[in-house]
Amino acid sequence: MRRILTYDWCSPPGALVIALLVFCLRIPFCLAGPGFDGDSYLSLIMAMRTRESGTYFPSRGPGYIIPDHLTQLLAPYGWVYLNLLNSFVSALSVPVFAAILRATKARHSSLLLWVYALLPYQFVAYADVMIEYSLAVLHFLLGWLMVIQGRHAAAAALWGIGAAMRPSQGVFALLMFLVAYTRFYGWRQGVRSALISVIPVALLWLLPARWLTGNWEIVTRYLPYAFETGQWLRHIAIMFVAQIGIASLVAIAYLFWKNRSTIWQNITSDFGYMLATLIALTTLLLFLRHPFKTNYLLLGLPFWIYLLSAIPSAPWVRLTAVALLLQGLIGIPYSPPHGTNQAVGAGLFFTNFTNRHIFRSVVADLVQNAPPQSVTVCAEGTLWLIEYEYIQRRHVPFEVHRKALHDPARDRWFLWTRDARSLKHWMERGYSVRITPALYKILQPSLQQAGLHDKVETLDIPRGI
Repeated sequence: MRRILTYDWCSPPGALVIALLVFCLRIPFCLAGPGFDGDSYLSLIMAMRTRESGTYFPSRGPGYIIPDHLTQLLAPYGWVYLNLLNSFVSALSVPVFAAILRATKARHSSLLLWVYALLPYQFVAYADVMIEYSLAVLHFLLGWLMVIQGRHAAAAALWGIGAAMRPSQGVFALLMFLVAYTRFYGWRQGVRSALISVIPVALLWLLPARWLTGNWEIVTRYLPYAFETGQWLRHIAIMFVAQIGIASLVAIAYLFWKNRSTIWQNITSDFGYMLATLIALTTLLLFLRHPFKTNYLLLGLPFWIYLLSAIPSAPWVRLTAVALLLQGLIGIPYSPPHGTNQAVGAGLFFTNFTNRHIFRSVVADLVQNAPPQSVTVCAEGTLWLIEYEYIQRRHVPFEVHRKALHDPARDRWFLWTRDARSLKHWMERGYSVRITPALYKILQPSLQQAGLHDKVETLDIPRGI
């Protein structure tokens, strides 16, 4: 045991062992379901529509060109292959992060590498069909390593590639890289790196987006997110605090505040710490702007973990690492995707794994057993996965409408709506209306106002579907 604890896991053999271990441990999650972000199902649907029509359907703005094409390549064969590819790319980043920790002589390097590999939220997030996050992180870390090795042109190109993989956040990360790079290497090198990094951004994102869609709208269009303060705070609690763990966040905040002078000195004198600080704060701010997608935190996680190496106290860092990893076993707080929020409950590993199975089985049951001449009202992400389920059942015809899917053989409709009055239209046409608990909670006031609350069937399935 002592040999394991004192082993240099950032050495090439040690990092390879961790990478293989985390890939193998993640396989059950990859087989359990395509993920929980609604955009995961949207990516699958747009990939299948592109394959069937021959016309490019972007999964989302501002355009994820390379990830979309990888999704189109594998989606027809099942989401499992995309999950495994995502997990593999993420595992590749483990030896790269190890090399950074080793080259910079970071404190607590072996411990931080284990945290990076097994951090519960990150662990389950990379068992997902959306591959742009792992591709972006891998190229950013490779670019950082190239700077350390003095290969500056390669570093700029890799940061440009990473930005093109997930431009909605990547372009901000690229800008922060150029700020830190210019600060330590001068304006001449900074301008040179900026010019080099723009090339892959243009070739892998901007120009293909224009060519495939015929205009710049996908790149320039911005849809502001409207939300109330209470809803914003609730989502921070669910999507941030419950994912990382309140004990971990308190410990990290305490350590950063206690060691603020040391950290500031490192930031102003070391390229790596300035880079990590800028990108960690940028990704956090981008998440706080719209805290409804936990995945928005992924790009910043390796940089936040690296910042822990600035803390001199090994016992405190070990305690923080234990708190971070324990969130996978004991959730404090507990907020499962399909279940009731509690102060304490099962950790992320258990809830994520079991809830993937629950979601898949519920969707399969809805497709298989919805009665004829019925309307099933569900969440938007559920509707996308229902469409993918129909696509996989190639012998079953279906029609796609705006926010709705129709099974003409049995006259069954699946739709997403927040307009309770539209349901009255279906009832008048003789359809039975079934509604998931998540949508019933949203529509209940308007259903009661319209006198329809006792005329719809609330399905006995977990919340959130």
